[in-house]
Amino acid sequence: MDLLPTDLVRFCIQDAGLNKPISTTLMHVSEVTVEHVLSRLMKVLQSNDHIDLSSGFTVDVITIRRPVGAGRMKGNNVEDACLKKKSILKIPEDDEGLCCAKAILYALAHLDQDKTAIVTLRDKHRPALMNRARILHEESGVPPGPCTYTEVAQFERHLNIQIGVVVAENMNE
Repeated sequence: MDLLPTDLVRFCIQDAGLNKPISTTLMHVSEVTVEHVLSRLMKVLQSNDHIDLSSGFTVDVITIRRPVGAGRMKGNNVEDACLKKKSILKIPEDDEGLCCAKAILYALAHLDQDKTAIVTLRDKHRPALMNRARILHEESGVPPGPCTYTEVAQFERHLNIQIGVVVAENMNE
């Protein structure tokens, strides 16, 4: 059996003298060592279990193939990929620093599936999005300007919602 370094493997050791099988964690084939398997075996055997070597025991090796893709990359750059995705909205920048509030308002309109609100908020010629963003800042007690996690938490408390922040520059790590 040809295994690649990216494939996963787990060892399960079974014997009548054991309460339950001894199992290693799933690990990449490239990380498997005899020491790793034996250390797991010794750790379990120290707790009064024993294996009678004269009668033999069973070792099952479980493998999971994980082929590495070699196809064409759909997006080389996070910004380009985000612009092409229809599920990702670009929030228009402004001088007042209301981007976070505008993103929250867009998300709530989409969550409620309110098509009228979505169309109104997207219309760059109407001030609806900016006006609602200012109101949200006032009602939440968040001063206009760039928002940190503290301000996001204030919006969460005011609106009684949970907000997930994704940072494209960090690749969401």
